[in-house]
Amino acid sequence: MRVGVLHDDAADVAALTRALMDGGLPPVAGVRSDHAGEELVGKGVEVVVLAAFAAPADGLQTLRMLRRTLRGSAVVAVAEDRGGGLPRQTIDAGAAGFVPTAQIGAALVPAVLAAAAGLVCVPRERVRLVARPSFSQREKQALALVAAGLSNREIASRLHLAESTIKGHLVTAFDKLGVRSRREATALMLDPDERLLAAALAPVATRAGRAPVRKARSAA
Repeated sequence: MRVGVLHDDAADVAALTRALMDGGLPPVAGVRSDHAGEELVGKGVEVVVLAAFAAPADGLQTLRMLRRTLRGSAVVAVAEDRGGGLPRQTIDAGAAGFVPTAQIGAALVPAVLAAAAGLVCVPRERVRLVARPSFSQREKQALALVAAGLSNREIASRLHLAESTIKGHLVTAFDKLGVRSRREATALMLDPDERLLAAALAPVATRAGRAPVRKARSAA
């Protein structure tokens, strides 16, 4: 099996390489995550171990870029598990496995083997949390209007709610999606590979029958 490693620093790749070699899976390459795996193209890598989660949102963005760069490779993400929604967000973003940094020695190789076999692998205690995000009707409506390019004020007017209420709905919805900005949320919701349209977007009636499409703004 050919395994590649993407990392943020030398300490990450050393620990990951050691765990893989101890398990009989020496990686074919260990490269920095800056270019989302472009260096691994053409190396026949079946599984990529991604340790780029010093900042969770940046790691998720790298993961989504990696899926586009290496479509035929499964990805196992390694990150610190602080008890939040990162494992679910990681799987939602396309990873085949999530390994907490504290469990690298025991769990990395089994997770890589599971990913190569077409399975999804997460810690047992996180299984119940790994599910596609569900949204309230208001969150869906707000997200639909974000995708249409409306500002918070315009969304509040359309839904007859206070602007602060819309802000609260979007903060919660963005957290569920694992994104930090309107632009990231829109790109994620409209990405056909994510299959989030039915779950995240709800039609919002307008005078013309549909929301006008505008350029998405960059801040929630």
